[in-house]
Amino acid sequence: MRAAKVIISRIVDRSHTWVELDIGEEALITKNWYAAILDERGHLVTEWVQLIRVLRDSSEVILPVGHKMIDSASTRVAMVAELPQ
Repeated sequence: MRAAKVIISRIVDRSHTWVELDIGEEALITKNWYAAILDERGHLVTEWVQLIRVLRDSSEVILPVGHKMIDSASTRVAMVAELPQ
């Protein structure tokens, strides 16, 4: 599991938000990875969703939450290569 930082987010609709994530340089992440928001205790807030785009040091995902749930400073996002069982 890897952590990612929210760079920017935009409203898709009432219950989905497009998010660009800072994944760090040289990250070996592909579009086959998944992302989800975690609470302060590390529990899932959203379901795991597949990344839609991966660049050299960032990735994009559409998370199943309203835009007000995303705060660049405090939202915790986890990324995994395989979905947990």
